[in-house]
Amino acid sequence: MDFLPAHGALFADALGYLYVEDYRLPGEEVPTFNVFDPQGRLTGRLQLPAGLQVLEVGEDYLLGLYRDELDVEYLRLYALERPDRG
Repeated sequence: MDFLPAHGALFADALGYLYVEDYRLPGEEVPTFNVFDPQGRLTGRLQLPAGLQVLEVGEDYLLGLYRDELDVEYLRLYALERPDRG
């Protein structure tokens, strides 16, 4: 019987949120993450552009590194909207 991993990459941000990537089958290039708050509650899902390497996640931004087909590096900054942390 064949088995697949339960998840892909894992990382945490500056506020203690945990990002758990869905396992990607071969050929799937777009990473999708489940986002859990510091108490372990699922707060949302995040889909990132294919090929983006996450460098840092702050309170309201995600900073990533992208390389084009010529291996030229670009820094990309994305705004994040979080649910009310109330």
